[in-house]
Amino acid sequence: MFGKKKNERVIDDWQGLQDVLIGDLDAEETGSGALQFTVEWKSEKRKRNVTVAYAPVGELGQIAYITAPIIESPRDAQVREAMEEAAKFLEGGVVFADGALSLRSSLPFQGMSRTAIIRVIRQVSANADVLAASFEEDEE
Repeated sequence: MFGKKKNERVIDDWQGLQDVLIGDLDAEETGSGALQFTVEWKSEKRKRNVTVAYAPVGELGQIAYITAPIIESPRDAQVREAMEEAAKFLEGGVVFADGALSLRSSLPFQGMSRTAIIRVIRQVSANADVLAASFEEDEE
């Protein structure tokens, strides 16, 4: 389906979102139903892995969960710092799972344009990259 802007694709379901992520971001299936890919900032020689998963959520509709890792095995002070910094971001909140700290955002994507969805994904990745870079600087 296409939106008001010429050739602006509107995403209606998970299959449509998968098509966009595979086509635009070279996403690959993880085996658990989620898609994984890398967002790159070539001029800065930086990149961030991202995972997008999906779940239908009652009246909210179809939700994409965008997750970008920040740091493996963080210290308590790093978790606290990440949570304080993430509170300033427009997209993403800190989650701690399987010993790793990540930034995650939930996105009700049904009816959104392809461009708007990719913009959110890139913002979450950039925010995670900023946090990860601050921890890399601390280690030096």
